[in-house]
Amino acid sequence: MKTTQSQPQPLQPQRLLRRREVEALASLNRTALYAAIKRGDFPAPKRLPGSNAVRWIAADVEQWISNLESSPSDAMTAAGEPA
Repeated sequence: MKTTQSQPQPLQPQRLLRRREVEALASLNRTALYAAIKRGDFPAPKRLPGSNAVRWIAADVEQWISNLESSPSDAMTAAGEPA
């Protein structure tokens, strides 16, 4: 039986991401993620109306990743590591 390996699909711009999804995409742990948000280096989550839940807009996270790819020297700083 032949298995095919599918390519990762680009994120849907209107999709909302949970924290663990954001951590995996950004390769940041929870502490580093919230530290980057506090520094203004990472997009802040949006609070869902009528709940305590927060979600990140997929397009915002995708843009952050694209910015890292275009400026590798800033990637380490944005990830919380010295450049």
